[in-house]
Amino acid sequence: MQERQNKIISILQTRSSSIDLNILSGILKCSTRSVRNEIKEINDILDKISAPKIIIDRGKALPIDLNVDTLRKISKLQEKMSTQYLSPNERLVALILDFVNYPERIKVYEEQEKLFISKSTMDQDMRRVRKFLEKFGLKLRIKEGAVVEGQEKNIRMMLQQLVVHESDVLVITQLSTLQYDFNSKIIRDFLGLPILKKVNSTYKENIDFKIYRSNTAIDAQIIFTISLWMKRVSNGYLLKDELQDLQWDLPANKIAKFISDLVLSMDMLVPRSEIRYIYYLVSGLLVKNTSDMEIWSRAQIITLQLISYMSDQEQVNYQKSERLFEQLNLHMVAFEQRRKKGIEIYNPLSSVLKEGYPQIFEDVTKFMDENFGKKISVDEIAYITVYFSTYYEKSNIENKYYRVAILCNYGLATGHLLAANIKKNFDVGIVSVLGIAEQKKLKNLNLDFVVKTIDVPLSLPSIKVSPIMLTEDFKMLEAFMRTITPKTGTYESKRFSQNIIKDIVNITENDLRTNVSNDYIDDLIRILNNHHISVNESEVRPMIDTLLTDDKIQLQVNAETWKEAIEKSAEPLLKNHAITNNYVKAMIKSVIQYGAYIVIGPGLALAHARPEEGAKELGISVLSLAKPVNFGSETNDPVRLVFCLAAIDNYSHLNVMRSIVSLLNQPNKIDDLGKLNDKEEFKKILFSK
Repeated sequence: MQERQNKIISILQTRSSSIDLNILSGILKCSTRSVRNEIKEINDILDKISAPKIIIDRGKALPIDLNVDTLRKISKLQEKMSTQYLSPNERLVALILDFVNYPERIKVYEEQEKLFISKSTMDQDMRRVRKFLEKFGLKLRIKEGAVVEGQEKNIRMMLQQLVVHESDVLVITQLSTLQYDFNSKIIRDFLGLPILKKVNSTYKENIDFKIYRSNTAIDAQIIFTISLWMKRVSNGYLLKDELQDLQWDLPANKIAKFISDLVLSMDMLVPRSEIRYIYYLVSGLLVKNTSDMEIWSRAQIITLQLISYMSDQEQVNYQKSERLFEQLNLHMVAFEQRRKKGIEIYNPLSSVLKEGYPQIFEDVTKFMDENFGKKISVDEIAYITVYFSTYYEKSNIENKYYRVAILCNYGLATGHLLAANIKKNFDVGIVSVLGIAEQKKLKNLNLDFVVKTIDVPLSLPSIKVSPIMLTEDFKMLEAFMRTITPKTGTYESKRFSQNIIKDIVNITENDLRTNVSNDYIDDLIRILNNHHISVNESEVRPMIDTLLTDDKIQLQVNAETWKEAIEKSAEPLLKNHAITNNYVKAMIKSVIQYGAYIVIGPGLALAHARPEEGAKELGISVLSLAKPVNFGSETNDPVRLVFCLAAIDNYSHLNVMRSIVSLLNQPNKIDDLGKLNDKEEFKKILFSK
């Protein structure tokens, strides 16, 4: 098997000492005899290209050192040998790509000969091709040659789906020398290595990842999507009447520059409608910190509601994890932006996650369906499932024996899930979870070994596993660990219950004269945890009962309009200099611009603006209205309670907001609070669990 042979080569390439064949068999999930047979086949290939062979001495395989040219020759020979043994799915991909790439030229019988299959098998394959194309409104016409007919938009969609579901976009776009599956190889050949390299380099040169939110999986999808677009446009296949609604000009931002640079590199005239089309797709995937107040607010509220719902459904206290909120909220901001533009995201691990965590997957699906009124894609559900399954696996885990790093090419959320799975089952301490672009950091972490999800050579002992650990992966890792002698013994975790993060943040903000980002907070927590210092994150984010003092509570207030209600709710914060008049104006302006989105539940409004619009310090106030007021919400008017929140950053107000959102599940509590005229009784009911 080509995959198994490549794993053997990769293992022997990265080792400084011999490895027992029994260990190799455990890693490869096969018998020792199979290992010997695979090595024999590898040596046959090495002999043909006059390269040094793998030596087996006393039941151990010695390390090898093959240069890039040799690896390339091995790959070509493997490719030639493997085409005779393609699976039905591999043949499906090969046929469709040929029919799309060479219209009027590829004859059916030529494909049959090329694939080394019988006429009856070819007939079956052609039926599968037609069935697959029909899903996208496409037809296969046989005349001079086989031709795929239909709208260009549908052809591109079909090709994307074909790649996503039958191959690995990450493998296709990472530009490694060795190929580990046939589909990835032919898809890369279809797109063209020059295009992939050009998109990769231009993407990295132009996109500021401090501004845009992304991960390795999304990066790979963007690179593939643009490469496919370039392939089709450069071959003269253009969208026509399908782009009538895209008439706007490109904004002057990094994404537009990235696309413009690519177009210039194509040395051809590209219609502006096509440029707008690809900008539209990329901007839906590569999400910038949003200035859309409605999206910003809705993402936080829906995140808190989702976490509360999942806690009830799964009987797991997800709400105590601040990190879960942070990560999930970032995803929901991106989700809201994609949903607004009608763009769906792909997840290469959807089926694995659905099978591995069926209950979590089902509960997330129920919540999303109930809250968004239409079916959310399986791929989107899978991304959300990762966050909850990660926390689920982290429950009751201790730091133990080996020092290990995770190197994951599917995004940090999946990397943390993998880390949790490993920590739960083995005596290891996870020092760091890194993306593939961060592998240089490994040498400074004093590691015993690295667990990786991609075949990449490392100077440290390492082992490749599935991103979602299966039974075979646990066995393989167990066998591998027997070959590793830890540098360190067991260690005790030092625990602190002090406001250490807040002190660091204050010093940093005073020195830099700016508010630190939420990512900065996450990085601090991660670093301290890596050094076995546990931080009480709730101290960084004060509770509502700490901030909502008597002077910030107003009961049975008269207000004629929603504007007046907002203005009066803000008065305590103005008096306390927590906000400026500009903040009050911004709150009113956002309602005028986006509608009554601040009415988050029946009778409950949460007035707020963005931190930079006049918030001076974290604060919360509340008023009850003597007479309920309509804010313009079709479902939640009239409003009885108005909270005014002053948020100074993206993280410190979350516990306060969580308390307010929890009222949404307690409509009777809102009614009771609205009737009270005693502050002590008001606080008692509001702060009660």
